[in-house]
Amino acid sequence: MAQHVAGSQKVVEGAAPGLVHNEQRVEHGLQGGPATHAGMVPEPGSGGMVGSVAGPSGQAPHGMAAHEQAIPAETAVPVISAEERERQLAAEEMRLRAKEEKLTKHADAYVEKKQRDAQAHVQHEIAKADKNAEKAISKAAHKEATVHKKVEQKLAQAEQDRKKAEIDAEHRAAEKKAEAQQEAEEMIAAAKEKAEAIKRGDEVPEKPSAIKKIFGMA
Repeated sequence: MAQHVAGSQKVVEGAAPGLVHNEQRVEHGLQGGPATHAGMVPEPGSGGMVGSVAGPSGQAPHGMAAHEQAIPAETAVPVISAEERERQLAAEEMRLRAKEEKLTKHADAYVEKKQRDAQAHVQHEIAKADKNAEKAISKAAHKEATVHKKVEQKLAQAEQDRKKAEIDAEHRAAEKKAEAQQEAEEMIAAAKEKAEAIKRGDEVPEKPSAIKKIFGMA
């Protein structure tokens, strides 16, 4: 085993830098772990390794070179410090907070606009209703005034007709009274004249019934 370890050390000294890690894995296998030398491949069913290792010239055999080409090269992963990570998280939090504030402002502005529109609509409807009410009141007042005026006109006309009827009745009564008075005066004058004629003997007195007839008493 010591000879194998020495041979392995020669391989490490003469091999390319990419094979050093593999030789360390071989050494780990000699210390009790599984041997995974790059130049060896597991033999089917045996559990052992077959193949050759690098020669004294330091050049890896053909099988080892092919195996090294199959292993992907290790890529360098950037290491982020805790401070950088905290800074990135704080920046992301600030970005999300700014976005949230912007959306909140937009939402508040939208709600305010809707409230203003609704209030303006309500005020417009109230003004419209007030205007219609004023029109209705004005129309009713005009109609009432017209009716009242017509009633007053009818009352005035009736009063005029009453006064005219009274005047006409007074005139008719006066005319009848004048006619009756004139007729009475004429009858009295005729009776006096007849009485004078009787006194003179020019006429014969008539019967009382005739006298009553003259005076309309019969």
